[in-house]
Parts: sequence; C-alpha cells; structure tokens
Amino acid sequence: MRTTGDEHNWGQFYDLGILYGKSPLTIESALEHVMAVKGTDCASFVRVPWNKAEVINPVLDLAPAGIINPMVNTAEEANAAVLACRYPPAGSRPLE
Repeated sequence: MRTTGDEHNWGQFYDLGILYGKSPLTIESALEHVMAVKGTDCASFVRVPWNKAEVINPVLDLAPAGIINPMVNTAEEANAAVLACRYPPAGSRPLE
C-alpha cells in the first residue's frame, strides 16, 4: 500500500480528520487516509456519499473512527443507516 506522507503529521496538528466522500473517492484512497491517522491522536471520519448499505459497509470495513451519513431526513432513513452499521440480529450488515 502506498502511503500519503501525512501519517507523521496528522496526530501533531489535528484532532479530527474528515474524508469527504462526495468528491471522486475510491475505497483504496479512503483506506490510505484512514491508515494515515492510525496510531495518532487524530480520529478519522469518512463521509459516505449516500445513505445506502452497499456504500456504507465497505467504508465501515476500513475501520474509521466513524462515518458521516448525509441525506438522513426522516426516522426511517435514520433507522436504515443504523441497520446498515450493525451486525445481525440488531442490523443488516453482512458478516463477511
């Protein structure tokens, strides 16, 4: 895996890093940014572009400190987001 070069600086200057998923972002580049802050005092958050389980699940597999989920305007949409983040029986996230 290629490093971003930021892994030595993030924890020194920032408490929080948000990776904005609305721009052209691959899962590989998201992984690089999440890995760059591992072992530092900086928490990585990834903004997913849609409130869809098929988008949320691969990002959660990267193990960021958290995700930011847009387009959640109703209780049903919030429930769908939570279900996508939890494993059965409390949710619908795949075990593999």
